[in-house]
Amino acid sequence: MDEETLAYARTKIDAVPGRTGLPAVRGEVRVVRAAAHHVDRPRSAIADLRVGGRQVSTRRAAP
Repeated sequence: MDEETLAYARTKIDAVPGRTGLPAVRGEVRVVRAAAHHVDRPRSAIADLRVGGRQVSTRRAAP
């Protein structure tokens, strides 16, 4: 992953726990590369977060 894409991802990820009024946020974010070289989107981001007492999980394909 190039530095510009990594910086963009960090900015977006860091914005979540910094939101005013949001309960404590804990969790993990991973960016993984697809095993197959022919896929349209070679990376995906996976976030497993706990916001307050709730589990929030999401997966998104990255260009």
